[in-house]
Amino acid sequence: FPEWSNSTVLKVSALPSTDVQLHFSESFGRPGDLATVNLTVTSGIPIGGLEFTVLPELQFSESNAPLTPGPQPVVLEGIINDLENEGVSVFHSTDPSTAITTIIVVSINGSNIGPGDPQVLELVYRIDEQIAPAARIHIQVNDVLVSSTEATVLTHSTFPGFIHPDSYR
Repeated sequence: FPEWSNSTVLKVSALPSTDVQLHFSESFGRPGDLATVNLTVTSGIPIGGLEFTVLPELQFSESNAPLTPGPQPVVLEGIINDLENEGVSVFHSTDPSTAITTIIVVSINGSNIGPGDPQVLELVYRIDEQIAPAARIHIQVNDVLVSSTEATVLTHSTFPGFIHPDSYR
């Protein structure tokens, strides 16, 4: 047997990651119906708040190319707060001239989001009745700010959502 008495053992601990991931889901629906895009936040540490903007952009599913401007492919009907019972509030405002919605997720009473991968909210969109059959809607996510419970900015990755209006799942 080798001599282990002079060996040094290093203990490696898993440290929580400060990288936060925002995952927006895919959704399916018929023209004229509602489609829900869920936001799940994955983090190894508690999050104090989120701020971001969303903008639906119509694309052809084959090329992912944006279509020419026209009527909005979807209209935000509302937001469901999945963490309301845990003291988290969601505020939003949509600029009617640009269809950009600013969303703020914060706790006023000192609670937080996570750690883990909780579903935070659901964006409820109404799909335009005249949408092209080969289209999909890309939910662009921009201007993202994620803060810790100590109000420091956290690094993040964002995975945008999609709505498929021609799929009947």
